[in-house]
Amino acid sequence: MSESKINWNWVIGIVIVILLGASIFTKQISEYIDMTAVYTAVLASVALLQWGTYSLQAKIMNRQLYKDHYLEVYEKLSSVVGAILSDGGYSDKALADIWQARDMARLVLNDEIAALTEDLLLKIRRLKRLNMDLFHEELKLPIGEKRNAAADEEMRIVNEIVNLQLYEKFRGFIADK
Repeated sequence: MSESKINWNWVIGIVIVILLGASIFTKQISEYIDMTAVYTAVLASVALLQWGTYSLQAKIMNRQLYKDHYLEVYEKLSSVVGAILSDGGYSDKALADIWQARDMARLVLNDEIAALTEDLLLKIRRLKRLNMDLFHEELKLPIGEKRNAAADEEMRIVNEIVNLQLYEKFRGFIADK
């Protein structure tokens, strides 16, 4: 829904009012004015303006609903990224949050945001596995090349997540225009 589109309900209503007004006032203004035509014109005008108003209200509510969805997904993603930066954040709650954000993005948000959430989910799942390879008592890799490679990959993925700049990707959808 582009902001520059014409609201045809309003245009049609205004044209009808102008045409009815012109047809009524071109007649002699004396006692020949048909009051039924005047009442019909007024009633039609009010009905069309009311219809246009409801249409505009529906568009505003729809835009707010989408804005709320984008904000909800952004808050979940931001929370998960913050948890990763502060304490590793590879918890089951972080995975559940990113999973919910990904599903909502797939359902109601645009393809760019859906792809972003999918990519972030895959990265976090990979980080969780790398975290186990590096720090889990029973599963961690022995010191050596594989462990160093896992640590390097973990750092690379964390840097990619930090450099996502989520606020930039969501700003256009959340900020008031």
